[in-house]
Amino acid sequence: MMLSSGGQSEESIDWFLDPFKSDIAGSRGDTFLTVNLMTCHSPYVPPDEYRTVEPYTVDPFELTLRSDPVTDREHRRHVESYEACARYLDDALQTVIDIVDWDALFIVGDHGELFGEHGLRQHQYGVYEELIHVPTLAFGSEIPAGTTETLTSLVDIHATLLDLMDLSDAETGRGESLLSGDPIRDHVYAESVGNYRATPGASGFDEKIPRSWSDPHYMYATDDALFVSDKDGERVISTDWKEERPEYRDELQQAVAQLRSELPTTTSGATNRNVPESIESRLASLGYR
Repeated sequence: MMLSSGGQSEESIDWFLDPFKSDIAGSRGDTFLTVNLMTCHSPYVPPDEYRTVEPYTVDPFELTLRSDPVTDREHRRHVESYEACARYLDDALQTVIDIVDWDALFIVGDHGELFGEHGLRQHQYGVYEELIHVPTLAFGSEIPAGTTETLTSLVDIHATLLDLMDLSDAETGRGESLLSGDPIRDHVYAESVGNYRATPGASGFDEKIPRSWSDPHYMYATDDALFVSDKDGERVISTDWKEERPEYRDELQQAVAQLRSELPTTTSGATNRNVPESIESRLASLGYR
């Protein structure tokens, strides 16, 4: 089962919590549930009781690309609006955690946000650490207690869920079960197809978005160094993004070239499927249609 707000107001997640408490939480038998919560996505509009400032809903790309610098007040409103959304979601998710005797529950961010770091805002360009290093929490009777700092990837959550259900995706899956012990991998890979708003036919403020931002960009990381290809070109740097690491260039160039040659493209194997209008609307708003 997959739930999405379908374009409803993102100020609260009652659209999910209400049916969850009345229907899903009391259901018997095995249930697999996926929920897409957009509360912490721009424009960062939390419920009234969580607000410390008036929500700042200016397009983040306008703040990034306009000629006038962002003022301290604008920056504070932008950040505090986001943090208020996170506080609300943290409180709301406690209900989800407490109300069900979970076998396994994963709460994970799909990406981070930028608030002026690297001269950018939001998340639609780049593979910076702030965007790709996301939190993951896991609860449930099948989840061992503890934390890990080992290299992990979002694809590992898929593999872990399959592992918990005694299933396998060995032929096409790239993930490693997080239950297999540390360390489980020697690298992680992140990529983006580029900013969907940077198009030749863009109008309004989108015309200011550099066309190069629509180019693909990617990052390959080991415990020792990063290979990054983005708007600043290709480079091999330290894991804290502060120093050049030329001694790893040949090794990482070969590794990332091999990996990319094995990955399917975004259109390979694609099929036209009918999806509910609410999901289609959500995909379009996120740039996936």
